[in-house]
Amino acid sequence: NYFTEKFGFVFEGLRPESVWFAIAEMVVMLLLSMLSAWRPSPGTQCNSRNGLITLLFFAFLLVLVVRRPYISLMDNLMSGIISGAMFIAVFLMTIGLVQNSNSDGSLFNVAAICLFASAMFVLFKCLIDFSMYTFDICTSRKKAVRRAARSNDETYGQLRQFDSVKSSDYQYSTYSEPLLTLPASSMHESQELRTSVNKLCTLHRI
Repeated sequence: NYFTEKFGFVFEGLRPESVWFAIAEMVVMLLLSMLSAWRPSPGTQCNSRNGLITLLFFAFLLVLVVRRPYISLMDNLMSGIISGAMFIAVFLMTIGLVQNSNSDGSLFNVAAICLFASAMFVLFKCLIDFSMYTFDICTSRKKAVRRAARSNDETYGQLRQFDSVKSSDYQYSTYSEPLLTLPASSMHESQELRTSVNKLCTLHRI
């Protein structure tokens, strides 16, 4: 239908039984945007918001690890690593904000490393997907050209076969049709001529 033709690429990499994961991923992104836009007061509200964000990342990571929604093992592995690194970063930042002045900043340093690693993995996955997509397009175009050439060759061969059959039928009709359509009077005259010749030969022998 129209929806599948226009948005089918969203579900292309998912297993048939896990097509709902694309919608779940969009819902998670929407909830993260809403929680990030919330500006709570320092203290309990801020810690509650950070805790909800951490739980949301953990739930998303758990679904990725348990369900493995993608067809490709590479997609499942890369998505798990990226989500895991982001969950660890958010979790460490949440703990660091709760500790506030008691923290020496090491948690934030580790969180920064995790965020940087997740960004590098995202970039690496984008490069792999782009390379595979480009390779698939080039391969599909080459296969299409080969199929078209093969189809043209088959069509040309059928046309040549048809022309040869047609020309042989024409020759057969050209040389055979006068014999088949010989009038009865001509056949009678030729028979009388043959009889007369035989009689003359008999008289000559006598």
